[in-house]
Amino acid sequence: MEIDWKRIAKPQDDGYDSHIISTILNEKYGWKKIQPTSELRLCNGTVAIVADRQYKSNQLEHPDNHMIDGMSYMTPEVCAGIDHYLTAWPEGSQMLSLFLDEYWAKWGRYMHEQARGSSSGHYEMKSCLSEGWSKGLVVNAVYVTANDWQGCSAGIYHEVGHARLESIGIDIDYHDDKLLLNGPDELYDSPVRWDVKRPMSAVVQAVYSWIMLSEADIQCAKRLQGYDLKEPELEKTHAQASISYLIGNIPKVQDGLTEIENNLKATPEGIKFFDGFLEWGHDVANRGLVVLKEGLGENFEKRWIEALQYREVRLKVLQETAEKLKIDPSYNQGIDTLRKVRARFEQNNKVSNEETDSAEQ
Repeated sequence: MEIDWKRIAKPQDDGYDSHIISTILNEKYGWKKIQPTSELRLCNGTVAIVADRQYKSNQLEHPDNHMIDGMSYMTPEVCAGIDHYLTAWPEGSQMLSLFLDEYWAKWGRYMHEQARGSSSGHYEMKSCLSEGWSKGLVVNAVYVTANDWQGCSAGIYHEVGHARLESIGIDIDYHDDKLLLNGPDELYDSPVRWDVKRPMSAVVQAVYSWIMLSEADIQCAKRLQGYDLKEPELEKTHAQASISYLIGNIPKVQDGLTEIENNLKATPEGIKFFDGFLEWGHDVANRGLVVLKEGLGENFEKRWIEALQYREVRLKVLQETAEKLKIDPSYNQGIDTLRKVRARFEQNNKVSNEETDSAEQ
């Protein structure tokens, strides 16, 4: 199969990228897009809304589990609200309709009602080849908290970004050498993992998922009419609301693109893929800056400087972890600690708390 790799990273208006990825997944796992039969659906009825297939219901009720089953919260209003944001990006929602089988509804147990963002994850299709409960389950599925409808939409795009890269052989800690050639022992700075350096595959995964969700937020800012649905009484436009997400994410996209450009090793096919990847990423970063500048006006410089302070915090966490590893090679900063560091920094600086699993990469 001859592939125009430059057209695979960014969702295309003719669905070319989805067609190629679907063909690859079919050859690998026998996957075909599942036609939904559930009562509740997303993306114009093409994506089923169902309970998380990974757990029994009682497993989700543990007090330490901040993501609980969200099916009881999935009213028609909530589903329509999430869809309102998902379908703001025409090429993106078409891609979801061709790729995503199921949304496993979640709810943030401890998420404040005014908080924005989401917690998320996705099912790795390669699990269908392993022993255990998931053996034989061939499905593209994501799970995202639905407390904030725009945050949920961004989280869905974010997780689909991870899954799309996995389908073409780039996992977080592994790649198959068909596109990427950086070795697993070559470590780099990730804009979203703050305690350790990461292999290039993880950096690519993190930045791609951030590009995907940032594009979704830009589309909401540019295309949606009326007021933001989360707090309509504030009469905040969708462009003004999207600032809450973009101000913390665009700097990470920019830094991640630079890290990839400076250190990428790729095959001939990979060079074409990353040409499209980087071109789209820079376009997203530039258009995101336009949304921020237009929306923040004279406050842009101050807010931008605050957002860039994440670099100092990340460097401090990285240095602290390095020192602790010298003393105890088994030391692990821990995902929960990372989330708390991120949340505290972002709350203090009033930037986005887009609490997706990229904090872990």
